Amino acid sequence: MSLAKARSRRDKAREQVADGIDPIQVRKAQKAAKVNLENSFEVIAREWHAKYMPSWTPRHAKTILRRLELNVLAYFLHTQPALSINLNMAISRLLLIDSNSFSTS
Repeated sequence: MSLAKARSRRDKAREQVADGIDPIQVRKAQKAAKVNLENSFEVIAREWHAKYMPSWTPRHAKTILRRLELNVLAYFLHTQPALSINLNMAISRLLLIDSNSFSTS
């Protein structure tokens, strides 16, 4: 990191402190948001699809991805951290999907 960039960060941190904001907490919140986005349900679901796609026919892979998008990702928040989805939430979403017609297109 260049000296100019370090000084710029220092000045920004000082401004935050002057405004009553804890720069360390801001950094932690930004880091947590990034981690949550990387571990979102959608990211993990798409990684799962990519992992198993080579063993499927192209048509089957397309069908699975479309069903995942329409029937699972549509009911979970796309950016919701996967670890925040509990059993009751999953069951209620699956029952909701089951009560609707299972969409394939």
